[in-house]
Amino acid sequence: MTTEIIATDERGQELTREQLIARLVLYDVYCMKKGMEEGDYDYVSSISEQGKRGFDTMSNGELFCEWGDCEAGYWGMMERGEAPYELLDDPNREEMKAWSRDDD
Repeated sequence: MTTEIIATDERGQELTREQLIARLVLYDVYCMKKGMEEGDYDYVSSISEQGKRGFDTMSNGELFCEWGDCEAGYWGMMERGEAPYELLDDPNREEMKAWSRDDD
């Protein structure tokens, strides 16, 4: 596991490659789940038909660009408490737990 920082999120947390991939996968799963719940199967069917390049095969620069495209959606998902699962190795984990406690 590398500790090289490849991105800093909008909240100032420095992210390693592994942490960034974990966030991107979480958001991708969320997008698939949300689409299917709304009856939109286009994204999931395109992955099944054409495949999808895995985040782990991307360069750090490509991951950084992906994060730039997804970060706002990721934070919206987190703030609404809609993440399909919890990331265990995330620098914002305690802040996210506080959000979910505030919603109770």
